[in-house]
Amino acid sequence: MADAEAGHIIKAAKGAKALVADLKKEVAGCKNMGEDMAAIEAWASMFTEPKSLIKTMGANYLKNNRNIKNDIAQEKADWAAGAYFNSGIDVSDLLVQFFGEVQPLPTPPTMVSVGQDNQTCTTYQWTMMAPDFIAGMIFGFTGDN
Repeated sequence: MADAEAGHIIKAAKGAKALVADLKKEVAGCKNMGEDMAAIEAWASMFTEPKSLIKTMGANYLKNNRNIKNDIAQEKADWAAGAYFNSGIDVSDLLVQFFGEVQPLPTPPTMVSVGQDNQTCTTYQWTMMAPDFIAGMIFGFTGDN
């Protein structure tokens, strides 16, 4: 967040790449995340082409500067208020402002089991705010909670 706020585009891109990698670890135990994670991973493939990524990010920063600043301010306020789900939405919106939207992947229809609860996603080194934050990020990226 600090790098994005300061306009350090390359550092912000590296932080975003690390965040997406951490996200994959955090949701590893969750059920029914396959399609959403596949879409996010396809979106994150842009991080393998640094020159194109920096160009896109720079153009989007200039185009969405006001929205980016608003997202940063809102994320800080939501985090301070303990609104971690909203904070996750704020971060996903910030990433979309910089890098573009996550596009859903075409998939064949599947049967979904009813009544199976998702596992709690509190692995790695996160505290109790992690599930709400991650759920907000996934919702912000995909529109599916």
